[in-house]
Amino acid sequence: MSAKHSRSACSVCSAALVLTSAVLVELFVQYGGNNGCRESACFSGVNNAPNVRSRSSTRNISYLGTFSDVTACETACVSFKGKGDTRCESFAWYDPKTELKTPRVGSFPKQCFATLHKNWDPTPLSGVISGRRNPEALTRITKAVVRLHAAAR
Repeated sequence: MSAKHSRSACSVCSAALVLTSAVLVELFVQYGGNNGCRESACFSGVNNAPNVRSRSSTRNISYLGTFSDVTACETACVSFKGKGDTRCESFAWYDPKTELKTPRVGSFPKQCFATLHKNWDPTPLSGVISGRRNPEALTRITKAVVRLHAAAR
């Protein structure tokens, strides 16, 4: 292969890598890691702290308080220190724009709950943003994007 053809092939490879990287970033933004979160993969319309009552805690879920946005809820989750080595593994924040009120559990605007177990099995619920701290998938996507950007240079 001539030098001209190899340079041309490298240009095509670089363009393909940049395009693939852009697609990965778009998927990351669309399906997790967005919605105002900085350190977690966050997902709109799902609740990883189901069956809680307004402003109350259970054995596996801790009420962290009310916060103006999901970023503040995420910060509270990251800094949470429970008994022993317990930490916040995921969180749910209730968007005040969507009024969730039921006779059984109460009203939830701006409330933030920490999930104290590693289970990630969210249920669909409009008006809730749930975030998962340090998920392996988020790490793999981030590393893939970094590798693609480095290869494209």
